Amino acid sequence: MKRLRNITLATAAALSLAQSGAEAGNRVVVKQSGGGVTEVKQSGSNNKATIIQKKNKAQKSADKNSGDSQIAIIRQEGDNNSVVQEQEGGDNVALVDQTGEHNSVVQTQQGRDNLALSIQEGEDNVIAHTQIGDGHSRTVTQSGSGKNMVITQSESKK
Repeated sequence: MKRLRNITLATAAALSLAQSGAEAGNRVVVKQSGGGVTEVKQSGSNNKATIIQKKNKAQKSADKNSGDSQIAIIRQEGDNNSVVQEQEGGDNVALVDQTGEHNSVVQTQQGRDNLALSIQEGEDNVIAHTQIGDGHSRTVTQSGSGKNMVITQSESKK
């Protein structure tokens, strides 16, 4: 287990944290108000995860970083939203900004130098965003109700 630098938790919130790696520099920041559940797993070095859950109940977020120099940011506001971000490789950036109710985002990155940004607002929406390979960049914006998006990027851009 690596040192934990900054965690702020509100009552009725849950956090699971696991960090491993021979190198130092992994960092996690979690800020919760309401009934959020957060799971963060990091292996490697210089990985950074920030999760903010505001004014919520039954929010769920999971962030899994494997590799070096990964950045993952999740911001949720609303009720019953879910985010899963998984990163393997190095120098990847994944961000989710989610507001509303009953929304879901799954972002997966495998490779290097990828950027994934999902902005989601409304109700009952789903985004599945996958990047396999190197050098991908995609911003996905979804608003309204009952919408589904599946985005897959799988060829190296470098």
